[in-house]
Amino acid sequence: MKPMKPMKPMKTTSLLAASALLISATALPAATTLVHWGESGGDQGIVPGNTTGTTATTYSDGASINPTVGASYYPSAVDRTPTYNGAHTTSGTTHQMQDRTTPGDRMFIQGSGAVGVEAMFAWESGVHTLSSSTGYKDYNFTWEGQLRSAADTGSMRFLLEDSAGQWHISQSFSVTAPASGLDSFSGSASSLSWSSYTTFSAGVDTIGAASTPDIVSAQSFGFFVESTSTISNTGVAMEHFLVTAVPEPSSTALLGLGGLALMLRRKRS
Repeated sequence: MKPMKPMKPMKTTSLLAASALLISATALPAATTLVHWGESGGDQGIVPGNTTGTTATTYSDGASINPTVGASYYPSAVDRTPTYNGAHTTSGTTHQMQDRTTPGDRMFIQGSGAVGVEAMFAWESGVHTLSSSTGYKDYNFTWEGQLRSAADTGSMRFLLEDSAGQWHISQSFSVTAPASGLDSFSGSASSLSWSSYTTFSAGVDTIGAASTPDIVSAQSFGFFVESTSTISNTGVAMEHFLVTAVPEPSSTALLGLGGLALMLRRKRS
């Protein structure tokens, strides 16, 4: 009886090499930055001294309420989004860019402490963003900021205007850091909890029922802040706001991943 020939080893190395090449060739494109204001941890180069933006109690599509971009506000604005829209309650008294060293320069909204202040700030695609938001399947948000003082009680929410033109507002995040501190919150549009939102008109806005935004090709991105205080004035400041867009998988990537699955299936059989 002839001895049995040893079985040939599986060509695992070849399969892994082919798989690596296929995955590399079909990798999804990188996320695209749409909104970039300030820097994580603080940016001291936004204003050389305090400067004031426009105050508005009604949100008007296509408007901008930021200070004039130039020597006194965002002198170096390459790959940044210094222009933005917004509105606030009638109790809002100050919309200001403040020059600070710790943690960094900031966008600040102030109002009456007893009454409280609410405000929204937004970057509209094609008006204030770095590139168009059309064709993306999801969006990642990051916000960093603090309260005016330890006497304040405040919160922050993310905002999104979907492809149908309907605004939505996320769940609330408590802002607790005092003026020298920094709170940070982040989330993706697909993972946040949303409610319908009506923007300010004559100082009044409305948060409605739970909603499900159509996040593909959303139109605008922003945040909402509110605060009250036990002293005469109250306010919330933002030091960094970032929105990145997550692209749809390309047809090439989908075909490539499908080919990889077929290769693995054939190898098992």
